[in-house]
Amino acid sequence: MEMKSIVIIFPYFGTLPPQYGMWRASALRNPTIDFMFFTDAPVKPAENIIVHQMSFPDFCRIVQKAFESTNSYFMERIHGYDLVYTFTRFSQ
Repeated sequence: MEMKSIVIIFPYFGTLPPQYGMWRASALRNPTIDFMFFTDAPVKPAENIIVHQMSFPDFCRIVQKAFESTNSYFMERIHGYDLVYTFTRFSQ
């Protein structure tokens, strides 16, 4: 898989919203951007949709370690990108 220069990170836990299908179609039409999910939701990977399945408590541990070390699980996945943006959503 080719490394893109832009990644948008989605820590998303819970049920996917009804409009997820439209979002996915839009994301697939933006092949120069990687969309990286850290999620417990059923997100299907694609060429530019990267999925790391995990529970919310596991994600919290990873984020905590990211602030403690530059050689962490999280930092390894975003190394090499020119731009990193994150958007967080927790559904009920």
